[in-house]
Amino acid sequence: ADRIVTRPPGYALRIDPGELDLERFEALLADGGPERLREALALWRGTPLADVAYEPFAQTEISRLEELRLTAVEQRIEVDLENAVGVARELGMAPLAERASSLPSAYPSPA
Repeated sequence: ADRIVTRPPGYALRIDPGELDLERFEALLADGGPERLREALALWRGTPLADVAYEPFAQTEISRLEELRLTAVEQRIEVDLENAVGVARELGMAPLAERASSLPSAYPSPA
């Protein structure tokens, strides 16, 4: 099938499901596991829609994408902290683990 299709008022690019980095990023973020969050963040490259950053039509999507990235970073940090608390307990560093686990969390504990 042709990737570029002519149709009024111009052209359209045909893509397959899962072909866009954004779709992969959102799927990895939804999974939420530590490695998946790292994979999702590794897909990120610079400012979203940088070439059209000042165009009114792009503002809502730029904000949404920046919020998604921030969510991924926060969730990855949360997972890293939870893992660090577990390691501290395993190493017999209970006071440190208890102090760290008592810090307020921006997210509820994963089910």
